[in-house]
Amino acid sequence: MKTSYLTILATFFLFSCSKNIDNNIEINQLITPDYNFSNYFFDCNLNDGSSLLKLESFLSGFIKNDIFQNTSSYSLKVFFPENDTVDKFKISIKNYTANDIFTDVINELSKNGFDAVASCNFNSNLFNGLSLYNYTDKKQNISNNAEILRCFYKPGFNYGTFRISLDRFISKMNQLKIQYGIEYFQEELNSGEFIWINYFYQEDFKNNISTQWLSDPDSTEIKNEFLDNAECIDSKIYKFFQI
Repeated sequence: MKTSYLTILATFFLFSCSKNIDNNIEINQLITPDYNFSNYFFDCNLNDGSSLLKLESFLSGFIKNDIFQNTSSYSLKVFFPENDTVDKFKISIKNYTANDIFTDVINELSKNGFDAVASCNFNSNLFNGLSLYNYTDKKQNISNNAEILRCFYKPGFNYGTFRISLDRFISKMNQLKIQYGIEYFQEELNSGEFIWINYFYQEDFKNNISTQWLSDPDSTEIKNEFLDNAECIDSKIYKFFQI
């Protein structure tokens, strides 16, 4: 981590002082994320005759399984689309260890009766991920909204070319103290695509983003730097639950 941090500082200095932008891009491309965990996302559907209440009851019991007792090693989130009729959802299984637990989790789901409640596409690709930012006041944490964006890097760009803009963004979020979090996921076999998840911990998060972030003079510049590096295919709002 120390080597990566020094590389970022050196790259920033070169970017600030050099007139040769192409050389800077090549140097930045050498920077790779220092991942914190691995992650699978499973797209699921409730079975006919099932309900969210039945799903919640199943998951409440399933999380007591021995495999999830060490919450510092594994965690599970469920994402429900923000609409009135919910029959689709996502399961996110996060693994902070080097052990491959995902097959065990899938087998345990089936053994405990999950197949009677819902069906999932378990042929998902593995992602590596890291938590980029998380600020929350537990006393005022009254919301569990998330926005999931699917994005790809433009030709000649990657995480390294984007990192300096990202540092500026995180620094600005720290100043504004918006109850907000970011997770970044990159597909293990495809470095050109990534998933970005925004977590909003206040009910009036849209108003806070509009009045605090979008009105900040640095926001436009940082947004334009992001658009220079990457483009997002789509974004969807969810309610999420940490199980």
